[in-house]
Amino acid sequence: TSVLGGDLETTKRFITLAYEAGVHVEVTTLVVPTLNDSPVEIDNCADFLSALSSDIPWHLSAYHADYRWQGPPTDPETLELMAIRARKKLHYVYMGNVWGEKNDTHCPECGHSVIHREGYQIEMKGLRMDTENSNYACSRCGAKLPIRQ
Repeated sequence: TSVLGGDLETTKRFITLAYEAGVHVEVTTLVVPTLNDSPVEIDNCADFLSALSSDIPWHLSAYHADYRWQGPPTDPETLELMAIRARKKLHYVYMGNVWGEKNDTHCPECGHSVIHREGYQIEMKGLRMDTENSNYACSRCGAKLPIRQ
């Protein structure tokens, strides 16, 4: 944290409180080579999130040189290996800042795209509100999805 800033325990506490309060939580981690890209670090993050729920989406975002920090960019192959590793514990792991990478969320029952992500644009055309439990469901098959209001 001395280089990247922030306080890990405060961040984890906030994520926990938001999740426990019923807020839809998605987590994004900027993966910076040599600072937070070790398998141990990825496992620790995935363990923390999966202890709350294996349905919390985790976005692993590739770093590229910008503004003040001028380190080497995140290797897309390394990021892919990290995502594969994290998917052993979490159902929804995405790679960001990688050209051509598809980050859509698909219904686990029928495979229909329920959330389409492209760059910073998000379309949720594949969702419908499940009024019975105030969560979302797949608009094609009706399967309950772990997406909160």
